[in-house]
Amino acid sequence: GSSWYFHLRAQDAAGNWGTTQHSGPYMIDLTPPSAALSIDSGNPTTTSLNVSLGITASDPLSGPREMRFRNDGGSWSAWESFAATKAWRLSNNGGSSATGTRQVEAQVRDRAGNTRTVADRIYYYAPARYFGSACAGSMGIPLFSLSGTPGIGRTVTFSTTNTAAPFQA
Repeated sequence: GSSWYFHLRAQDAAGNWGTTQHSGPYMIDLTPPSAALSIDSGNPTTTSLNVSLGITASDPLSGPREMRFRNDGGSWSAWESFAATKAWRLSNNGGSSATGTRQVEAQVRDRAGNTRTVADRIYYYAPARYFGSACAGSMGIPLFSLSGTPGIGRTVTFSTTNTAAPFQA
């Protein structure tokens, strides 16, 4: 965590000293970089396997150099040059296309070789879709909508409007 220098002066066989040569500073960095990871700007859910990762990292001595990623504890991607953003697919490197909570881990390595691992989670789900056509009633064509995030233990609300008929689930 500090600067180090080398100073060297040679002496010949007659006892004469040469000029002093200086080299440095040399930084000794034993501290991993600080880092943070955000999936899709911190959104809690996504309906796409393709997401955007935001990576922040800093290291006052040697700076961030490289990064790599994995999904759900799978195998790491190859090291690549550090960048603040990364297009990523939740089904690669140990991930899955199944719905549910996905965890992405990132490792950031500084120029001294120190690494820091950070993670973020996002809930991936397939959006609920309905099909078919409605027949016009006395109030016109009925409208159907839903809100919420489909998934086990989650709440989804179905609504109909523009109809005089009672809704039955």
